[in-house]
Amino acid sequence: MKRSKELLKRDYEPIGQIEIDGLDVAKGLERYNGNKRVYTYVLRTYITDVRSLLRTIESVDMKWLTGYSYIINGIKAASYDISAGEIVEMAKYLEAAAKDGNIEYINKNNPSFVKTVRSFIYNLEATLLDIDLIFV
Repeated sequence: MKRSKELLKRDYEPIGQIEIDGLDVAKGLERYNGNKRVYTYVLRTYITDVRSLLRTIESVDMKWLTGYSYIINGIKAASYDISAGEIVEMAKYLEAAAKDGNIEYINKNNPSFVKTVRSFIYNLEATLLDIDLIFV
């Protein structure tokens, strides 16, 4: 219970100062009306949700393009919500390729997409952990 009260009292000022390649924090905060607490929550949710989605798209075949398209759309939407523009752009092309049945494009670009998103999540998680340590 003590930890919960500390989280409610927390000053989320450092969140506005973080710098992560591919994340536009100012734009993300603007999307949530400057509410740093909400944006931080959304960032943490992104890590959990997108990490689990990535596991499902490590390999793709023709029979599963519809499912792949839905998952890519989910990652694209979540990335848009936090203002991770590079990931949004990559996801747009992969989603379009899935809808067009272009498995060659997906096979060529999906591995780098997964790697990029994993690296982004790793950096985001490390940064949020550093911020958490300020309040321990």
